[in-house]
Amino acid sequence: MTANQHHHHPNNNYQQQAPSTTASSSSMSHSSSLHPTTSSQETTAQQQLQQAFSNMQPFGTNTTITTQQEFDANEIIKQAMEKCNRLFMDMENFEQNLRAWSNNKMNGFQKAVSAQTQMFQNCQNTINNLRVKIEKANEKRQVVEENLKQNYEMVGQLEQQFEERTQYNEELPEVLKNRLAELERYKQAVEQQQEKNRNLKKLYDEHNELLALRLQNSYFQENLGIYFERCERNGVPSLIVSFKIQGMERLGLEQCHFVLSVTDGIYSIQECVPSVSSDDLIETLNQTNQFGRFIVCFRKRFKTYIVSHSNH
Repeated sequence: MTANQHHHHPNNNYQQQAPSTTASSSSMSHSSSLHPTTSSQETTAQQQLQQAFSNMQPFGTNTTITTQQEFDANEIIKQAMEKCNRLFMDMENFEQNLRAWSNNKMNGFQKAVSAQTQMFQNCQNTINNLRVKIEKANEKRQVVEENLKQNYEMVGQLEQQFEERTQYNEELPEVLKNRLAELERYKQAVEQQQEKNRNLKKLYDEHNELLALRLQNSYFQENLGIYFERCERNGVPSLIVSFKIQGMERLGLEQCHFVLSVTDGIYSIQECVPSVSSDDLIETLNQTNQFGRFIVCFRKRFKTYIVSHSNH
């Protein structure tokens, strides 16, 4: 409901009554000539109009209202009413614009209040979050302070260890010099002991070799008539292997023998009397290292040679 609906202006009533007044004045002029009697309402309106014109007339003028004057008064009233209507319309437009502006401002104010409320709530939430973070930061600070305290203690211990280590490093060159001298003496002692061990091993190997050779000599001498003798040919350790074979005297031989040498672990025949083929036997010996079998096979070669040449 608008303001115009709440308040009825007196001018509106007057605007509605103005045509009636004009009509009453016109009817009054006509009724005076046509109808001798008028209604009380028309009489009252005429009296009011005459009173209005009387108020408009200067003092001392004739107060009698003519028909032209009545028409002019009606025209003035009509123009006044039109101006009043325009004024009321302007006032209504102003009220509507004012109401729209007020509503717009109120909506803007409500939005601003809502935004400020939301901002306040956000600020409150931010403050609460900051408080939580501050509490956590205080807890972490306490932990950091405790760690710093422990670190300071460790630094003190490290400084003490550093001083001790510095003193040790200052003494270290002399200690190293003594240790190096001691190490050199130990190294010489180790080398001497290794040399002794090598000599002992060499003697032990020679002893075992001689023992094995003696055992072989004993076996081969008793059963096969084979004899072994160590010698050296051209600076190379060698072994003379001699055989007593039946019938060799008929060939003018006192014994059959060959000289076996070893160079870098490889066997070779240096001398063979009588001369028999032995390349395959040497190859087999280097492959299998079966010395006993080699001796037996070589004896057979000598025996075959003696038998074959005795028949001739």
